Amino acid sequence: MLYFKTDETGNVIGTSHERPEGTYITRHDFKSLQDAERVADGATKATGKLHIATDETANTSPRYDVILAPAVGDEVSQAFNGDYYPRGKIIHVSRSLKKITTDTDHVFWRYKNTATWLVNGYASMVRGHHSKLNPSF
Repeated sequence: MLYFKTDETGNVIGTSHERPEGTYITRHDFKSLQDAERVADGATKATGKLHIATDETANTSPRYDVILAPAVGDEVSQAFNGDYYPRGKIIHVSRSLKKITTDTDHVFWRYKNTATWLVNGYASMVRGHHSKLNPSF
């Protein structure tokens, strides 16, 4: 989860994975997709890295979030049912952020406006190279 450090007027001035000192907001504070988009724009300006708003759909809590967008050069893996397999580095991200291609020819497609990209319609993309199998099987 990202924490968004804000100034006294509510503008985003930084992001952190750890709870910062002072005033901050989190995904639990977003009441609408527009709130998340405003914070994503502020986080992008403050850090110089693209942040995007996500909508995990109704009946999900928290519904709205802001994430660091996948970028060219990021290492990714595919995850399914507790198994993780490295899938190379991102070499292309479509302008719409719907399609991500890796150097191992794996293509991940974004599911709606969520923070989930899928390969073959079922396995999720995760950041970093992970190689482990679910010990339950």
